[in-house]
Amino acid sequence: MSSSILQRVFRYTKQLFGVFPETKRLAGKDIYGTAYYEDSGSTKKGTLSTTARWFEPKEKENFEVEIPAEWEAWLRKRRLNPPTEEEISKSMSIAEMKKINARNLEELERLERGVEENDPLDFSRKDKRRPFPKHEDRI
Repeated sequence: MSSSILQRVFRYTKQLFGVFPETKRLAGKDIYGTAYYEDSGSTKKGTLSTTARWFEPKEKENFEVEIPAEWEAWLRKRRLNPPTEEEISKSMSIAEMKKINARNLEELERLERGVEENDPLDFSRKDKRRPFPKHEDRI
């Protein structure tokens, strides 16, 4: 039997019976309070193949939380190291800037079309629906 098969059997037995204490290491937390962990006992030097990574949300039963893109990349092993606070804050500021720019563009477009703020025929807002078109030649 090769050593890699023995290692797998040992690891699965350890996980199944909980013979050895868990070696989880807190990798960091995001702005929503979600904690990200890594099983430091399963890491081979320089590889990600056997590293177990997971997150625990602030509210233990709510797994439908928003996960920042940098942390998701770390969880999916697309990056070796956890994201830094600077990376996350830079990404969040860029996202906020994009939202502000989108609002400004919508306002500019609305002004160029000459649509008033509370115009009932302004269907560019998401909370209003366009009426179904009626064509005289199709009736």
